[in-house]
Amino acid sequence: RLLVDGDGAGDDRRLNMMLKDLIKWCNADDDQQTCQLTYQRMLTQLAGIEWSMTKSRQAEAMNQAELVNYSNIHRKVESGILSAREEIDETKTELVEAKSIRKNRMEYDALAKVIITHPDRETSENRLEEIKTEQRQLEKKQVQLDDKLDKRKKQFHVLVSTIHQLQNLLDGDEEESDCKTDLQGIVRIGRRKLEMEAEELEPAENNTVEDNTNKFPTQMSSVSLFQLPDIVIWHILSYLDTDSTVSLAGVNTSLRQVVMARLNLNISLPFTPSFANHLEQEPYSHNKPVLRMRIRHLSPDYIKLDNMLYSGSVHHLSNSRQLFLLNLSSLTDLCLHIEQTQFGDIHSYRLAFLALLQSTGVLAQLTKLHLTVSHTFLLNLLPDKFGPRLMKDALSVNQLVISLMELQSNKKVDAMEYKKGLENFVSLVKSKKLVLNIFNEPTSKTIVKILANDHIEEFKLTAPCQFQAELKMSQVRQVNVSTSDQQCPLHQAGHQVGRCVLDRVVVSKGCPKLEVFAGVRIVELEEMEARRMNREKNLKRKSNSVVVGRHKRRGRCGKCVGCRSTNCGKCRNCQDMKM
Repeated sequence: RLLVDGDGAGDDRRLNMMLKDLIKWCNADDDQQTCQLTYQRMLTQLAGIEWSMTKSRQAEAMNQAELVNYSNIHRKVESGILSAREEIDETKTELVEAKSIRKNRMEYDALAKVIITHPDRETSENRLEEIKTEQRQLEKKQVQLDDKLDKRKKQFHVLVSTIHQLQNLLDGDEEESDCKTDLQGIVRIGRRKLEMEAEELEPAENNTVEDNTNKFPTQMSSVSLFQLPDIVIWHILSYLDTDSTVSLAGVNTSLRQVVMARLNLNISLPFTPSFANHLEQEPYSHNKPVLRMRIRHLSPDYIKLDNMLYSGSVHHLSNSRQLFLLNLSSLTDLCLHIEQTQFGDIHSYRLAFLALLQSTGVLAQLTKLHLTVSHTFLLNLLPDKFGPRLMKDALSVNQLVISLMELQSNKKVDAMEYKKGLENFVSLVKSKKLVLNIFNEPTSKTIVKILANDHIEEFKLTAPCQFQAELKMSQVRQVNVSTSDQQCPLHQAGHQVGRCVLDRVVVSKGCPKLEVFAGVRIVELEEMEARRMNREKNLKRKSNSVVVGRHKRRGRCGKCVGCRSTNCGKCRNCQDMKM
């Protein structure tokens, strides 16, 4: 540093110069005046150095004071930041509460608007009381009409009996033909009167009609079914089930016309053009009760909106409106096709239509349901899906028929998912009769499926020969099995009942109450199996026997201890053997 700066700079230079002057002044031999000048100059330099030192100390003190001041300011700023953060958090909490309050107020306003549209409790109770009063009046009126009808029937019976008595008294008279003509006219007038009163009044109870019928003379009770008035046949139809009604309509054309005038036997949804034209010609025919209905090829309602704008035909109405247009109070049989499709919106619409049938109570009143679906539909019934709630009533009908269609696309179904879906579906069924039609397996792998259920009493299965399943049904009494294959891939001789599709032995173990298998009683099958075992045992015994001369010896069975032991070589039998 001394080489570069020399004596330095600032205070260092001053100190160095004063030190040099002090050394020079101490060693100088100058006169008194020169020394005095040097001494004064040194004092001046020393005063400047002291002043600089005092200045530096003051600056240091000032810096220390500023440092303390800045520290206080820093603490104040930090405390301000913390308080600001707390205020921000409190403001956020207040904002969330304000949003919740605003949301609740909006919901309250929406509910208030809905509530305003409905009558209050007092008005509803008054209206309900009026309806009940009207219902009681109608019930009284119905009782009066029934009594009046019964009275008229008795009067007509007295009239007919009197006529027959008069006819018997006049049989021996000479004017028999004229009297008979007059009496027959009176009988025709009486019958016409009864028909007119029956059209005006409702029919009485079945027991009263039977009692009155038994009181009629023999000549009046021999009337055939074709000669009865339509109103009597319609009354008879109210006591018949759907199958009997359809059978009655198939007897001849006249009966079919009478039944069709009162009921709709078969309806297809969406409406066919012919049925739509029939509705346009007879607008009130849709009020007739529907007995059987088929639903297939469903498409979303928005596809028909364009046709509805340009046409007022019933055929172009949406599927839901067509459904609500019908009288489904007597519907007992339903055939529903949920075809496989690649379009997600169509698939979702068909599931939504199934939910519509569930919510409207159509599925709850059915006695027979035929559901045609694909293999992938079973995945919607898994516990983690919405399927069990979607068709809750459909799984409880008296007779449930499920047909699994063949896959129409290249989409593959996982074998384990298909197994899980089929097992879960069978476990959810609460019907007494279940018919399961499986036309093909989605995979070539052979997977053993466990079909467990505690409600089914009659089970019918149609599946390929390699369909492997174990039945664990505690209530089933009858099992019918058939195959969907034309040729048996398992047995060269052809299909074998009890081995193809289902093994009878395995089914008997899992179904303790089983009585009939494939149309044959279990007792008979066991007897047939015992006879077959005896025949095989006899044939095997004959094949093991050897004829030696006039003696017949039995050969070795190869199973007992004596046949499996080695020859001792000592006994007579061993020594007699040819080695």
